[in-house]
Amino acid sequence: MLVWPIAANSRPMPRSASGLFSAGHCADGNSDILFRQRGTSATLLWEMDGATSTSIPLPGVPTDWRVVGVGDFNNDDTSDILWRHDNGTVAIWLMNNGHLQTAGFFGVGNDWHVIGVGDLNGDGRDDIFGTTTTAPRPSPK
Repeated sequence: MLVWPIAANSRPMPRSASGLFSAGHCADGNSDILFRQRGTSATLLWEMDGATSTSIPLPGVPTDWRVVGVGDFNNDDTSDILWRHDNGTVAIWLMNNGHLQTAGFFGVGNDWHVIGVGDLNGDGRDDIFGTTTTAPRPSPK
């Protein structure tokens, strides 16, 4: 659930916003808001400081890519962005204080789907949780 603060100096949430994520994209300890404008390649990060924000436009990404998660994949205390293309390709944008530093791509196929992000093994780096629609199911005993 996203709670939007109302203040005299806050700007309205764009009606065309989709794919909202809240995470600490910048290493200032505040949660920031990442969203895409529905139907366009526009991706925007709002670096939050209480009820005020600074807009950081991110590089445009075609609409067949979707943000499927955010997490700190390289343990630098800054949230990174996890993308998935309609063809199954996954990309991770390693961010630094709201700015793209590097991107990595890997293919997993259309039968795999991201279901979450979190530190599975306790190494301080977030991992990707996935599931597949084609894996054999265990049979009941």
